[in-house]
Amino acid sequence: MSLQKQTLVLAVLAGLTVPAPAWALLNTCVVASVPVAFPSYDGLSGATVTSTGTVALTCTGVTVLGLTSVDVDYTIALSTGGSSSYAARKMSWLTNTLSYNLYKDIGYSQVWGDGTGGSSTVTGSIHQSGLLVTSVTVNIPVYASIPASQKVPAGSYADTITITVTY
Repeated sequence: MSLQKQTLVLAVLAGLTVPAPAWALLNTCVVASVPVAFPSYDGLSGATVTSTGTVALTCTGVTVLGLTSVDVDYTIALSTGGSSSYAARKMSWLTNTLSYNLYKDIGYSQVWGDGTGGSSTVTGSIHQSGLLVTSVTVNIPVYASIPASQKVPAGSYADTITITVTY
């Protein structure tokens, strides 16, 4: 009986020398969003309208015995939507369009896109560690703005943006 206990201990110690990738496995990352919902827009008021949304990135990994951690580097890109340009995205209603844009900073100076056409992506990393299954969510704000003085008829303007996550 004593010999069996020693063998078990040696097997566990041998397992500790296995490189981290065998002990920590990243399973999946999924993305969800809370859409941007602008308040009412009055093109005659001369006021810019702003709003925010959220991109939520959730990564789930497995770490064994809490001995290792998983680091996930990610890049999030947003499409141009229906306008095919980052210079000014366009929401549409019937045949009318309303210019707007999405930004990665609260100062509305960095257009969030795919890195082309004057846009930039959002990058970051998620650190995971724990006993078995670890799930971490990062909420990234999306800042949105409709420039002032656009004379458009009242309506329900909308656009669809594709979120691409590379990790």
